[in-house]
Amino acid sequence: MRTLLWTLVVLALLAVGADRGADWWAEREAATRLAAAQDLGATPDVDIAGFPFLTQALAREFGEVSATGDDVVVRSADGELRLARLRVTFTDVTTDRDLSRFAAQRGRAVATISYAELGRLTGLDVTYVGEGRVRGSREVTVAGQRFDPGVTVRPRLTEGAVRFVDAAAEGSLPPAVTAVVQAAFDVDLPVGALPYDVRPESLSATASGLRLVLVGRDLSFAG
Repeated sequence: MRTLLWTLVVLALLAVGADRGADWWAEREAATRLAAAQDLGATPDVDIAGFPFLTQALAREFGEVSATGDDVVVRSADGELRLARLRVTFTDVTTDRDLSRFAAQRGRAVATISYAELGRLTGLDVTYVGEGRVRGSREVTVAGQRFDPGVTVRPRLTEGAVRFVDAAAEGSLPPAVTAVVQAAFDVDLPVGALPYDVRPESLSATASGLRLVLVGRDLSFAG
């Protein structure tokens, strides 16, 4: 009886090991194919949820698959935008046998744009000041005098782009001084064509950066 018990335990461990090994291979294969299909430039970390994996693989149906990438570069005719992180979660996923085709009924992504990236794009020192507002500042020389004006703005999602509105200058510096900083915020950051065919739904300013939520339905990829 004891021998039979140990045999069952060993077989169970082997089955679990085989399941985890197959899951490991599938996650890396899916990551490689998604990177190629979306021209990501770097391979994301893919996680296939659920256990056991093999029963999902045999049915070619997965409840949830997520892909996470850091320093994701998005290029467009308007220039280059670097996302500090992009995490997308697909639900109700189906694939073919070799994972070369991938379809999901829904996708929800969260993208983070760092304040360092906003600084690169605007030429300002950009920080979060709370209540959904960010502050930009830089040294300005006017009529031979140096100033360090600050302007706060509110990021807003408008027509597939991040814009900065409701500008408020700090202190009582001459308008010609604060206008330099306000003009630097007069930029549009296009976010309507991010990877995975998800579209922007909401935007918020947080302590760690601008948080962009994107959604998509009936998504399909081939790689």
